[in-house]
Amino acid sequence: MVTTVALAAAGLVVVSVVTAPAASADASPAPANSRQIISVTAPTSGSTTAVLRAYQKGGDGIWHLVIGPVSAHVGQDGVGKASEGSGRTPAGAFALTQAFGRQPNPGTKVPYFRSTPLDWWDENPSSPTYNLHVRRATSPGGASENLYYSGSVYDYVVNMDYNLARVPGAGSAFFLHVSDGTPTAGCVSVPSASMVQILRWLDPSQHPYIYIKVGAAWRPPIPPTPVGRTDTLTAIAGGRLSITGWAVNPATPLIWMRIRVKVAGPKGSAFFSTTTGVPRPDVSKTYYWAGPRTGYRIVVPSMGAGTNQVCVAEIIAATGVARNIVCRAVTVR
Repeated sequence: MVTTVALAAAGLVVVSVVTAPAASADASPAPANSRQIISVTAPTSGSTTAVLRAYQKGGDGIWHLVIGPVSAHVGQDGVGKASEGSGRTPAGAFALTQAFGRQPNPGTKVPYFRSTPLDWWDENPSSPTYNLHVRRATSPGGASENLYYSGSVYDYVVNMDYNLARVPGAGSAFFLHVSDGTPTAGCVSVPSASMVQILRWLDPSQHPYIYIKVGAAWRPPIPPTPVGRTDTLTAIAGGRLSITGWAVNPATPLIWMRIRVKVAGPKGSAFFSTTTGVPRPDVSKTYYWAGPRTGYRIVVPSMGAGTNQVCVAEIIAATGVARNIVCRAVTVR
């Protein structure tokens, strides 16, 4: 049995332990400073539907799923190399730096403007403002879109930073926007509620990117060491302590892990042990590499009224030695 565990008082931590190497991880498609990635994956290059997932990189360096999976529509001619009028959604990674919509800002931190009948996206390759947002009374020409009169699909929109060099004919106005239930002209669309959720999550300080590809979905890197979290540490009736949390070794996610709990208080100290094995579907959804039974729950006696120090430890398989992971104090009345 693998008997390593990593737990933290708040948030997630990674603890160095002797363990089998983790499986190979997918490289991030975005720059190293990006901590928010929206993955959009179509099964084939000709598909008009895709699956969207949004990942956040935590302060511990571990990526976790925050939105999705969400069904999405892509271009009427699929996904791949795009150009003006191609009807194809561009494959690749693109920064998300500008949002807009016919509706008021739903709470995004991304720069957002509310569109009016004067707002256009210039899709005329001959125009000096090609692939830019412009405000004017008349169309810039070509297939330029009015960002207000285009209707409810543009209630909430995030622009993809595609063709920033504005090469004429290379393509323009590729957005993530609200779906009308049909394939797009080259954008990615999702239900309105999902767009609002995405906008509220996006944060320019996290350097968000969207990554569009065909085939297997992008998966974030697997952490090389066990991770976990304490969810509750509570004094309960009868002078007892209830402790819950989860822990998983990504290298062996289906193997339960053994942990040790030390309680020290006015009456002395005592040791208790348990294993993971409680179903935690929330964990396996958030971390695709986690097994289904990563949770643990244990109730132990306190060491008297007053302050009790509770320490959770891993048991190192090779030596049987316990290594403290986290210690927290709780008051028993």
